[in-house]
Formats: sequence, structure tokens, C-alpha cells
Amino acid sequence: MNFRKVIFTRKEIENNWAYDSLMDYEGELVTVDSYEKFMLEIAFSKDILSVVVISSCFYSLISKDLEISLSKDNFICLELKDSEEIIREFIFDELYCLENGYFRQRLSKELKNKTKIMSSRSTMTEFNDIAKGFSVEKDINNLLDMILESSMKISSADAASIYIVVDGEGEDKYSYYDSNSRNKHIKFVISKNNSLKVHLETKTSPIVENSIVGSTVIFGEPINIMDAYNVTVSNDFRHNKDIDDATGYRTISILSIPMKDHKNRVIGVVQLINKMEKTAPYGIIPFDNEDELIIYSIAGQAAVALENSMLYKDMNDLLDKYKRVIGEAINQRRSANEELNKLFNVVKLCPISISVTDKEGEILFVNQSFETFTGFGRMEVMGKDISFLQYERGEKELQVRDSIYLEREWKGRYSLKSKSGQVQPSYLRAYPIRDESGMVKYFVNFYENADNII
Repeated sequence: MNFRKVIFTRKEIENNWAYDSLMDYEGELVTVDSYEKFMLEIAFSKDILSVVVISSCFYSLISKDLEISLSKDNFICLELKDSEEIIREFIFDELYCLENGYFRQRLSKELKNKTKIMSSRSTMTEFNDIAKGFSVEKDINNLLDMILESSMKISSADAASIYIVVDGEGEDKYSYYDSNSRNKHIKFVISKNNSLKVHLETKTSPIVENSIVGSTVIFGEPINIMDAYNVTVSNDFRHNKDIDDATGYRTISILSIPMKDHKNRVIGVVQLINKMEKTAPYGIIPFDNEDELIIYSIAGQAAVALENSMLYKDMNDLLDKYKRVIGEAINQRRSANEELNKLFNVVKLCPISISVTDKEGEILFVNQSFETFTGFGRMEVMGKDISFLQYERGEKELQVRDSIYLEREWKGRYSLKSKSGQVQPSYLRAYPIRDESGMVKYFVNFYENADNII
């Protein structure tokens, strides 16, 4: 076990049994003989597992603030003294200048406990940092990479892959799997291997029980395998050796964890390969229960973040679609308006007198030639019924009215009354204008001098 040793003393202790006991362990040894140096070394050791030995002659110098610091989980404090004295709360044990075999056992046990506590706290801190990182990342590819990296780091895995549930072969849109799912597929999307630099293409496969990933999806439970080449016969799934055969890599331990959404549906799988441990044979050990619990928690956080990221992407895609549709509509409208303006200018400057009415006969527009032909200004006729221009009341008026009522074309000679009260012998052509559904929206009326009509 490796830890830092800080000894605060004026005594010559090289031949002391306590000193020899500490030398049984690896790690840096620091001996100081002043309070100022001791304070600096404690500050340096604040995040490192350390055994602090304080000689009784300096015992009274320890301030309350320093005592609080030395009470933290990464410190084991020992007092080196010659006689019985009251032991402060932050002191783990006293070291008499007489050899005590029980001390070594207690120290070893305490070091293991402290190491485990520090490791757990470090894991929790790292887990919180991971969860925060997941919550702010919106890009799906970056998020998948973060899930992969964090899972490998916290579990000491040599390699990892992420698989996502999709609706079918060739589909890219992420989906989910539950007890009612049919024809769903699992898509391999990303992997990393610290020992082997290899690029694996994305691949989509049916979700089946005889694969480790497929079984993880179907049953929604973690699968922890100690040796991939010696899977229990009672299990239906088997390790696919194709990648090992193709690359020369040796898969031993496997941890396959489902990612579940807020409705407890599986949306993907995080699969870890080969937990690394330098002191183990081949440097590989099985994943333990703690790995399983931690990665299961990370997978849960990842699933929520991934679901949010997919929703964010869908919203952005929908927004982009709306932008394109609106942009196209604006361009079409602009083009239509340009054409309409051209037509309006043609009508406005046309030498033939023109009026436009709604289907009830109310005047909506007249051109310049109409104003010249009738003597009425545009504002004088706008909103009036077209019949006020009819000089003769009788059959012709009824014919024009019938034409409007029946929504059909009408043409013929027409006695138009000018502003001066004179009769303008005219030839009228009235044409209905229909919308896309075939309904009449307007009538366009053309007036010409009857004398010019043969």
C-alpha cells in the first residue's frame, strides 16, 4: 500500500520500531522539525492518504484549526511519546517506544479503510462531475463520447462500446425497447480501446437473446461476465469472437449495462471490456459489484441526457424545417408579389377601361383609363355597387345581375353613365375570377367605346 508519511519530531527515530513499521510501506517519507514546515507539509497532503506522526514534544503546538484538518478522512494521526498522556480526538493511536505487534495490524486495517473511504468519495465526486457534464451537453455525438470516456475511467475498463436501439435496419432515428416491441434493432454507434487502435464501422443487428447486448436489451438487466470464453452453459448468450479474431485482442471480463429512459424502457447499452489491474495475471480482473452499481447509475444519467439531447435535436430539426418552409413561402410570396406588381402595372396603364368588383358587385379597383372614360375618380367609385354606372334600368341591368349571381361570363352593349350625366355607349365584358377551389372571388370588367366595336 502506498501513502505519504509525515513525521514531526526532534528525536532521532531511525532506529525506532514505529519508524521501521512505516518503512514497510511504499510512499514518500518527510521528516520535519519545525511547526512552520509541518504546516506546509500538511497543506501539501490535504488530498493524499497520509500517516502523520507527531512527537509528544510538539503535541501542545497543534492548533484547533489544524486539529480539524487532521481529522479528515485522508489523515491517520499518530502520537510518538514515552509516557501515558491524554490522547486528543484526532489522534488514531499512540506509539510507545516499545514494540507493539498489534499496532501493525491496526495500522494496516486503518489504511485499507481510509483508502476505501477516499476511493468512494473520489468516485462520488467524479460521478457528480459526470452527471453535470451530461446535463449541459446537447450534441449527441459529444454526449456519446462523454458517456464512453467517463464509464471507462471510473471502472478502469480497457475498452467500451455504446449501442442504441433503433426502429429497424437502416434506421438512424433512436428508439426504445419494451415488452411490446417488435422488429426493433440494436445499432453499434461508438467504441474505444486503450490497448488497440482500431476503427469499427457502425452496424445494425436484430435484438436477439443469444448475444450479450441483445440479452441486456431484452431483459433490461446488467450482465457481468468474468471470462468471455468460459460463459456458463446455462446462459443463452455467447461472446462474439469475430472482433477478437480479426484484431488479435483478447476479451476477458465484460460488463453490459442497459440505459433506460424515464419510462424504464431500454434505449441503449453501455458495454465495458477488461477491467485493468496491474498486479493481476494478464493485468485484467472481473468487474465487481461496485463497478456494476456505479456504471448502472452513470447509464441512468446518460439515458436521461441522451433522451434530452435527442429531443433537443428533434426540436432543432423541426425548427430548421419550419425555417425552410417559411423561407420558401416567403420566396414564393415575393415571387408572386413581383408577378402581381407587374400585372397591376399592366392593368393600371392599360388603354382599356377596367374595374374589379367582388362577387356581390362592390367596386374594389379601377384603372386610369376607367377614370378618363367615366370621369369618376378612383375614390369616388370605390366601395360602390357597379350598378350605379348603369344608365338604363331594365333588361340589360338584369342580365348583368344574373351574370354576377350565376357566376358566369357576360358580354354585350352597355349604356354607361358618366360623371357628367351623359350616356357613354359601351361594350362590356365581365369575367369571373375563381380561386383554387373553383369559387368565384371577383369579377373583372372591361369597358370599350361601342363605336369602336364592329
